[in-house]
This record gives sequence, structure tokens and C-alpha cells, in this order.
Amino acid sequence: MSAREAAAKARDESEERYRLLVSQMRQGLALHEILLDDGGRPVDYRFLETNDAFETLTGLRREEIVGKTVREILPSIEDDWIERYGRVALTGQSTHFENYAQDLGKYYEVDAYSPKAGQFAVIMNDVTERRRLEQERQNTQTRLVQQQKLEAIGTLASGVAHEINNPLFGIINYAEVILDDLGGENANAVYLRGIVEEGTRISTIVRNLLQFSRQEQQSFSASRVEDVVDRALSLMRVVLRRDDIHLSVTLEADLPDLMCRSQQIQQVLMNFLTNARDALNARYPGSDPDKRILIGCRRFLEDDRPWIDLSVEDHGTGIPDDQKQKIFEPFYSTRPKEIGTGLGLSISDGIARDHFGRIEVESEPDRSTTFHLCLPVDGVRRSDVLMEDREGMT
Repeated sequence: MSAREAAAKARDESEERYRLLVSQMRQGLALHEILLDDGGRPVDYRFLETNDAFETLTGLRREEIVGKTVREILPSIEDDWIERYGRVALTGQSTHFENYAQDLGKYYEVDAYSPKAGQFAVIMNDVTERRRLEQERQNTQTRLVQQQKLEAIGTLASGVAHEINNPLFGIINYAEVILDDLGGENANAVYLRGIVEEGTRISTIVRNLLQFSRQEQQSFSASRVEDVVDRALSLMRVVLRRDDIHLSVTLEADLPDLMCRSQQIQQVLMNFLTNARDALNARYPGSDPDKRILIGCRRFLEDDRPWIDLSVEDHGTGIPDDQKQKIFEPFYSTRPKEIGTGLGLSISDGIARDHFGRIEVESEPDRSTTFHLCLPVDGVRRSDVLMEDREGMT
């Protein structure tokens, strides 16, 4: 074998080893060339080669993308990706980052380097599942923090309830004794009856607050929607009145009892009311005829099952379209940090899911927002109902 033949054989063997090495990689590997505008700025890049794992991780077939630009393949590619890869191709400095590919709906961990001037290669992993697990851990941590807060409130409320109720019952009893002695026709009877009524109202508020703070101990039970709304309003009505917010409640007649954890549904309703109050105060700092909240409840059928739709509508600032998908994320808030924590809607969404329901949002910026809490009346997941039906037929 001549030296030239030996060299050609060695080259072929080296290329074969390279192909085997690249093809067996679990990470996606792709080679690109950077495309520049007239000013020398990166504006796009073209696919030159990919390995099998790249196809598996992205769903992009080699024969369909090689020779084409990324903007042809992924129209929603962010400029940040182009700029990062452009710096690698032009400077030779490698980089490592994670980013979301909108067109593919996945998160990727990427290492990029330049094997040749004007080109760059990427080694990538799909980290979507890892991101999902991290989000689940964050959500769990958020729920734990909220539970700890509720436990602290419960301890405080329990002590405060006894401290308030004991003298309060004394005041109510004294007023009733004096009222009995004076008789209902006495001129001062109206004031005494006012003391009894207002004292009873305070006692109801304290009882609702105590019950609300202990919601994590409650199991599913049949509850009247009207009672849930009344308990929430007993805690919110004074605050709304102080802000000159008009309140209108329209509940459909003869609503069915709802299988739920009533204190959790009360929490969701209070969150809706608090958000509506903040939106109205932001749009109308003073009094205004449109500064009002509308609470409604109706029944409807879904999958031949009865559901209820408990809604809260306000004519406040509304929610921009680009924020509607974000408002249920933990710690995301459209309000200033000193006003909102960004936990309320995330927790409310979790409560709705725990009740096998959902939250729907309708909003027009600078016009109105309506939150709908949609729940199955029986408090059962649809798949469970289907399984029970099958078992009943066997």
C-alpha cells in the first residue's frame, strides 16, 4: 500500500469514527453558518449539518432543514438566539445558556462554539421536563408558604376571637336585658336594638374569619353558594364601602348545593374581589358611577353534568392581552410589589383544579375584567364518574 493510499485509508477511517461518534451522541449536534447584514450584524443563520439526536430532540428532519435558514424553519425565533450565536461565530468565544424555543414549545440547554470562522456548532439537551419539575417544586413551596401563613393567621385569629367574643357577648346580653326592662316602645329601644344587631354582625365576622383561617382542615361537603358569598362579603363589604365601590349581587334562584371546601371557595371569591377593588381604585381614585363590582352565579351543563359559574366583574383597568397567560404564575403580579404578592391567583387556580374545575378570564384593557370560577356541582372529576358508570354496568 502506497503512502497516499495509507493516508486516504486513515482519513476515511477517521471520518467513519467521527460519524459514528456524532451519530451515537445523546445530545443534539448541529453545524451552522452565520448570515450578516450589510453592516456586519448577525440577522440569521443557515443549517449545514445535524446529527440523529438533533432530529429527535427538535422534531426537525435533516433533509428538510439543511440548507435553509432558521427563520425559514422557526419564524418565531428570538433575536437573542441570533445575537448569541453571532458572537460565537464572529469572535470564536463559546457560550452556554438555556432558552425557550417558542415554535417547538421546549426549553433547551445549549453549548455553542465556533469550529471555523463564520460558523458555529451547538450541542443541546432538551430540559423541558427538568423545567417542569422545577416549576412543580416552586409551586409546592409556594403552597407550603401559604399554608404556614394560614396556620399563623389561624393561631392569631383563634386567640383574638375569644378575646373579642367574650366582651362582645357581654355587650349584647346587657343590651338585651336593658331592652327587655324598657320595653320595645321606649324611645331608646331603637338604639339598643342597633347595639344588638351590630354586635351580632361583629360576632359573625369574627366567626367567619376564624373559619376562613382554618380552611386546610376542611373536607368536601355540601355548601350553599349563597352562604359562601355571604361569608366572603361579611369580610369585604366594609372595605369596599370605604372605597366608594358599589356592589351588586345577582345569584340565580334555586342554585344546587356545591360539594366543595367552602372556605377555599370563599378564599377564591375574596381574591377576585380584592383584585377587582385594586383595579377600580387604580382607575377611579375617588367616587364614580362605574366604580362597581358585579357578583353573579349561574348554573350550566358540561358533559351532561351540572356546573356552577361564580363570577366577579369590575369596570377597572383591565388586563393586557400579553399578561393574561401570566397572571396565574406564582409571584407574577400586575400590581406594584407593595400591593400584590403575585400568589393570590396562583393559589386560586390550584384551588379550582383541586375541585376539578377551572378559572376563566375575560378582560378588555381600560374597560372591564370578569373572573369566572367554574366548578362541577358534585365535586367529582369526570374520569371518576365514567369509571363509576362502567363499574355500575358490570
